[in-house]
Amino acid sequence: MDALASALNDKMAACAIAADFPAPAPAPGTALLYTKDLDGSDAARALAKLGGVSLTTQLFKKYTGACKKPPVLVSGDEETVEGADAILEWVAKRATETNAGVTHPSACDAKDIEAWTTFVKEELRGPAMTTTVMLSGGMAMDEEAFEEARKALAAAAAKANARLGEKRYLAGDAPSMADILAAAYLFPAFAKSLDPAARDAIPNVVRFVNEMAANADVKSVLGKLRMCDMIRMPKAKAPKEKKPKEKKPAQSKGEGKADKKKETGLGLSVKRDEDFSAWYSQLVIAGDLIDYYDISGCYILKPWAYAQWEVLKEFFDTEIKKLGVENCYFPMFVSESRLEAEKDHIEDFAPEVAWVTRSGSTDLEVPIAVRPTSETVMYPHYANWIHSHRDLPLRLNQWCNVVRWEFKHPTPFIRSREFLWQEGHTAYSSKEECDVEVRKILELYRRVYEEYLACPVVPGMKSEKEKFAGGDYTTTVEAFVPGSGRGVQGATSHFLGQNFAKMFNISFEDTKGGKSLVWQNSWGFTTRTLGVMYMVHGDDNGLVLPPKVAPVQAVVITIPNSKLSAEDVAKMNGAFFDFSRGNFLVTTLLPAICSLCELNCLITSRKLNSRAPLPISGRCLRAMAKL
Repeated sequence: MDALASALNDKMAACAIAADFPAPAPAPGTALLYTKDLDGSDAARALAKLGGVSLTTQLFKKYTGACKKPPVLVSGDEETVEGADAILEWVAKRATETNAGVTHPSACDAKDIEAWTTFVKEELRGPAMTTTVMLSGGMAMDEEAFEEARKALAAAAAKANARLGEKRYLAGDAPSMADILAAAYLFPAFAKSLDPAARDAIPNVVRFVNEMAANADVKSVLGKLRMCDMIRMPKAKAPKEKKPKEKKPAQSKGEGKADKKKETGLGLSVKRDEDFSAWYSQLVIAGDLIDYYDISGCYILKPWAYAQWEVLKEFFDTEIKKLGVENCYFPMFVSESRLEAEKDHIEDFAPEVAWVTRSGSTDLEVPIAVRPTSETVMYPHYANWIHSHRDLPLRLNQWCNVVRWEFKHPTPFIRSREFLWQEGHTAYSSKEECDVEVRKILELYRRVYEEYLACPVVPGMKSEKEKFAGGDYTTTVEAFVPGSGRGVQGATSHFLGQNFAKMFNISFEDTKGGKSLVWQNSWGFTTRTLGVMYMVHGDDNGLVLPPKVAPVQAVVITIPNSKLSAEDVAKMNGAFFDFSRGNFLVTTLLPAICSLCELNCLITSRKLNSRAPLPISGRCLRAMAKL
């Protein structure tokens, strides 16, 4: 029956139209939320996610302050907020101040929003939490109190059902703060205390909850919507018999320590499957990949991450040069007139374009944009350079940065306001040549992911709605992140047809003496590749890197034998292992480096600058050769 209910729920969720919230601007400040299961903090977490409030979740056992019960919130300026109600008020205030379009949409009356928010807090929350916690075993089962709470929950659900029969959402025709809070309390109630008979009486609430569950941000916080097939009362626990304490024999110092696992403080404090977002935030910091910058959405790539990007860059740059592509560089600034020249293309980027409006204390007469992509920067010059069929094909690529003032929850490597990428822009005399190149480049992107990052991808074509603005069709490699259950666009290769050629008049004299427009492609991949790799391979212990992009392949720590002389120990501590496999040198801060080529080790002395073998036993050498 559980499987049947789950399958039915999945079908309903698939058919539901997702509740649509506007993309929030990031609210100022950050906070840590220390929680425990069913402590009432889910409503604050969901509101923070949709309202742009930066809230990182930690397990309550990691909290070291004075508060005794979860949940506890500690803000960036050291403000401590204790209790689910107070934390919800703290989050609601900041979400409303920065993103009123999420909490109080214009399509709803403010009085209705406040009235239904109060209803959720005063009539729905209490019975929903009581029944859920009792059935989950978080609170001792009191059958009389449970039955009273269950009736109160049914009454509150009936009231909401009547309202949702009149309006799509509680406060009107758009989802508001009242709906976010209602969903947060109804999700666990549907899983535990609202059985099929109870749900049959509230069809409008069922529809509403499915629509909220179809929203990706709601799902990322509250998880997959579950619907119970029956109410399962917890089994009563038999009282434990008190046994007289037996005196344990005294242990000698150090005895029994081997059985105790020592807490090192290393690794991550959040499990990937418990809170994927918080886990990833810890991973990129603990892995020494990035540092945060004082401008939201911008990140510092530390040497460890940049070295991995250079491996991908070296491979791809070598391969495209084999195809006749040349590297170049165009300015990062774009005039307003050039952007406006291709309105259909720039329309999708318009909300993300960053503008320079001032030089020193003087306002510029004409604002200058920072490139979100380079079609409008490069193609006017293509029109000047291409005159004859002898000038074709023109194949150019540039490695550069671009700026897109992204407001949808910036995430290191995955979605940031500035990122590194390569963008190729080519022009041909025929469509057939373009079609061939599009597929060749897509194959190189597949190799980047599968051969270097060890991430399987699915090559394919984007839908008409998702294709590149101004292009005829877009091909893509799509990756899947198991930890989040989401697909990620890995890289794209676009066939632009003659759309930009018409706009910028890029024409040439063909072999018959007539005038023709060029056919064009553009293609690119970004530092998002690294983020996908971290998400796919990282685990609860931290960062995991595939060998081809790992700057350090293996580390050997020398352990000198006590019988060795001081001179031999000094030589051993200065030893390193030289390895030429893979076109890159292995380095480390630890005493020695090991790189292996077909089970052969070449051992040399760093201090003596000699290639003479060191006095290491054959057994040790064979052991190292097997690494």
